[in-house]
Amino acid sequence: MLRKGNWNRRIVTGVAVLAAGEMSGCMVGPTRAETQTGFGSAEPITMAATPEAPVADWNAQNRGTSSSTTAGKKSREFEPETGFFVGLSAVYTQIGGDFDGNTAFSATDGFTTVDAVVPDLDPGYGGRIAAGYRWKWAAVEASFERSQLDGSDVLGNSFDAVYSSFDLDGRLFLPSPSPRLKPSVIGGVALPFLDVEDGAVQSDGFGVTQKDSHFTGLGFDLGVGLDFYVTPHWSIDFLALYRWNRFDHLEAGAFDDDLPSDLSGDGLVIGLGTSWTF
Repeated sequence: MLRKGNWNRRIVTGVAVLAAGEMSGCMVGPTRAETQTGFGSAEPITMAATPEAPVADWNAQNRGTSSSTTAGKKSREFEPETGFFVGLSAVYTQIGGDFDGNTAFSATDGFTTVDAVVPDLDPGYGGRIAAGYRWKWAAVEASFERSQLDGSDVLGNSFDAVYSSFDLDGRLFLPSPSPRLKPSVIGGVALPFLDVEDGAVQSDGFGVTQKDSHFTGLGFDLGVGLDFYVTPHWSIDFLALYRWNRFDHLEAGAFDDDLPSDLSGDGLVIGLGTSWTF
């Protein structure tokens, strides 16, 4: 019984020791782990420094994105199209000079006499169609213009007149603060035609009849233009020209010959229209 009791006490004592050891280990173990991974080791410094590399990578990526965005904006900058174009405008036309209603021409061959008046012409309105080619800094265009005007003479007679002109002009585009605006200076030559209904009287052995008169000559253009580009292809165009016309030929009834002196028919041409560049 004594031996048995001693064995039991030894077992209890051993168990108590083991239990105490495990409890001691549980208390000490975490303390050693904290000492190895806590504030006293060098490893946390290395771990804290590792996020710097992603920050640098993000900055590099951000700079690359900004550069590509800037390049994209430059590539998408507005620029008017160059190439062949057609345009259509409404025009306001003046013809002055010798067309004041105080001048007339008379010609006869001994049998037939023709008297043609040079009427005073009020400003009129019409249309202009143009076609040509546009470069970045220059353009060349051919155009046809036609306008209706009202005329009169010193005797109070009224006349209907039609003014037409074939023009060949060059343009030089000027610097502009906006790529959508293209100002220009314009210069060229013109072939003017003026038709006056019942502008002449023809008398011969058969009686007196009214005849239309037709004046032709040569002109020169000088002016300015301003094109506003709604899209790279489509523009709204303003035109202001001063045209020097010299009429040197008259056809009226039986008379068809050069005039003894040129008639001046200078005036403004103002247009507003649109054009399309292909």
